[in-house]
Amino acid sequence: MRALPEMRCKLLALFLIGCAVVAVKFSLLYDQKLSVLGDDRYDSRLFIDLAQAISQGQWLGSYNERSLIKGPFYPLWIAAMHHLHVPLLKAQHGLYLVACGATACTVARALGTFGTLVFFAVIWFNPASTAFHTGMVMREYVSASLAMLVVAFSLLLFRDGTSVRYRLCRGIFLGLFLGAFWLTREESVWILPFYTVMVIHFLVRQRYVCKSSIKDFLKNLFLALVPFVPLATCIASVAWLNQVHYGIAETVEIKSKFFRDAYGALTRVKPQELKPAVPVPRDVRERLYAVSPSFRELRPFLEKEDSTWTCAIHHLKRHYDAGALDDISAQGIELLLEHDASGVWRGIWERADSEPCDIYGPFFVWAFREAVASAGYHRSAIEARAYYERLSREIHAACERNELPCGPARSSLAPAWRWEFLSPMITMFGQVIHLAVSHKVFHYEPTVSRGDTVSIELYRNMTREEIMPTGKTSLTSGKNLRIASLERSASLYRTVFPWLFYAALGLHLLFCFFKKAVLDPFWGFATAILTSCATLAAILAYVHITSF
Repeated sequence: MRALPEMRCKLLALFLIGCAVVAVKFSLLYDQKLSVLGDDRYDSRLFIDLAQAISQGQWLGSYNERSLIKGPFYPLWIAAMHHLHVPLLKAQHGLYLVACGATACTVARALGTFGTLVFFAVIWFNPASTAFHTGMVMREYVSASLAMLVVAFSLLLFRDGTSVRYRLCRGIFLGLFLGAFWLTREESVWILPFYTVMVIHFLVRQRYVCKSSIKDFLKNLFLALVPFVPLATCIASVAWLNQVHYGIAETVEIKSKFFRDAYGALTRVKPQELKPAVPVPRDVRERLYAVSPSFRELRPFLEKEDSTWTCAIHHLKRHYDAGALDDISAQGIELLLEHDASGVWRGIWERADSEPCDIYGPFFVWAFREAVASAGYHRSAIEARAYYERLSREIHAACERNELPCGPARSSLAPAWRWEFLSPMITMFGQVIHLAVSHKVFHYEPTVSRGDTVSIELYRNMTREEIMPTGKTSLTSGKNLRIASLERSASLYRTVFPWLFYAALGLHLLFCFFKKAVLDPFWGFATAILTSCATLAAILAYVHITSF
């Protein structure tokens, strides 16, 4: 009987320590200000504009070429926090706290109380959760928190010895988090390998360890499919709202079949000379103008002399060399070039002064859509769909008549695979993994705001946050101390985490030779995490060498 009060005291002490851990991090972030990116039309400012329309009851606002290019969950999140009078940055740190707590609770049975507290502290102080981008209107932080909640509820769903009722409830919550995650970013497909491996390992474990019958196997399979019901409901709800407001039942327009068909038609035409990271080079565009009346309408906008998109790399290099770029852009370029293990972008940067302008991968989708809008086809989603369908038909017909040198028909935003990509992709894949585990790409000094007075006031109103000033600013001693503390914390992770990761990876691979270890739930969980991380790293490596 005496053991019970002692256990309660121990749990209370650990709970208080956990609260202190949370408080330490919040004390380092309490005066974090929002950095406005008022001129970032396709990211930060777009989310604010969409959130403002949602808060005014107009769904995503009046239709234009930007309305449906990003998943709607993050604007919904901003609008919800605005309605609840919760400052956006605090809400995002709070969501990450919930995700850390949920993830730690799911492993508590294996790690024990003290181990769980240590695990929680490690993920809570993850350097990515305190870096400069968490002080901006960017969806990465929310997306990471949702991914952690998907992982946590997947573990709960497939925990051995759980009743059907609890599994059903957890499956519904998992589906809702999966739906929110799916509608936050366009490349969310990387989470599916994680869930697939979890399901397969759970069913195999139930069959060979728990000796489940065929009836139990089918019941477990049904429970594994439960999350897809709320996931499909979330996706269908957004598609229905877009159908009602814009006339197309799509969640994100650039993932729609008609846009993928048009983009795939453009990229199936073979260039005279392969240019790295240029999906539709100038010589291809010239040949397309000759055979496609629809594409010919875009010529005045795509070929505008010294335009923002056509000469984007040249403009950036010119301003960078002159020291005229803002801090965010300059740091982004330096990180890209420093960690470009493939050499693709270093070569493009070095040749920018000597080569003629062209539209590179990071900019072509936006240049293409802006040109279509300038030609008058983005006044409505139905009109835009008709244009893209007509464009793809014209190009495919020209390919069939052998008027153009074409590869196979395709419907994708991803560039067509070439075996020349294999070597740089493998190199970049390893670099992505290394950067992820070494936390080398983060810095912690807040960036100054960009934008006019109207933009800054809009951000202040929608986020309910204090705004970082524009222009160069100097940090106070208190802020310098907090940033120095964050840097020291990150430095510890950079030193220790790579060793822990590669040691754990080695042990995991070693355990593959032991049947008992392979059938352990946490071996399946680790395999699922590694599979999804490898998938995401492969996607990022391919995008890097072909587009950005």
